Amino acid sequence: MKPASYEVYTMLLVEWLDITQDSKWHNKAEMEKTRATKVKSIGFFLKNYVLDKKWVLKLAGSVTEDGDSDVLDIPFGCINFIKEISVEYSDV
Repeated sequence: MKPASYEVYTMLLVEWLDITQDSKWHNKAEMEKTRATKVKSIGFFLKNYVLDKKWVLKLAGSVTEDGDSDVLDIPFGCINFIKEISVEYSDV
């Protein structure tokens, strides 16, 4: 199923699960305490795309006038929810 799409640069709040890794050795009791991390990211929607038959959301945290940006790619299988948000601002 194709995920919902948004206009480019729509501001989104995305809650998703991230990998947690701890490379030190743990006993069984300590291993039980390790959990995936719930993350909330806010960014500008760039696009949805498919990688290995799975949908991925591409966000930008910052965008220049020329359209250059940083990127955050989140597989939809990791996403708990997406909420469109609006930001009010004025030129100073």
